[in-house]
Amino acid sequence: SVGPDATMLSSQSKDYSVTPTGRRGPESFSPEGLAPEGRAILTLRGVEVPADAGANLAVYLSKGTAAFKPANAIYAGLIGVVATGSGPTKGNFALDVTEAIKKLKPTSEPIKVTVVPVRLSATAEEPPALQVEKIELSLP
Repeated sequence: SVGPDATMLSSQSKDYSVTPTGRRGPESFSPEGLAPEGRAILTLRGVEVPADAGANLAVYLSKGTAAFKPANAIYAGLIGVVATGSGPTKGNFALDVTEAIKKLKPTSEPIKVTVVPVRLSATAEEPPALQVEKIELSLP
């Protein structure tokens, strides 16, 4: 899947550098090394959105240090965050990124994870700013 239309993406994208870990600890990444039954799980910890706000977060994977462009990244999935209560909502989310990981080229470079808030419509206001404390990528 290609992800949300580029006109729906917020200008407030944030990049995170992630070194995959697996049973053997930090390792060089090779998509061919994934066991057929194994799943690559991306965990976003401490995701926070303001009170009375919700957010859809598009997640992309890529390599290198170039500025984020949806056309140059691999869409990994969408996470919906719903605010609860009167204060900011904070939580942890896991996303199966196995198919996206398989599209990356083997390398020892860290994987760049880009998290982008998504507008509800092309004419909607910017989505709320997001905070993510930590991102982890676990390979089988």
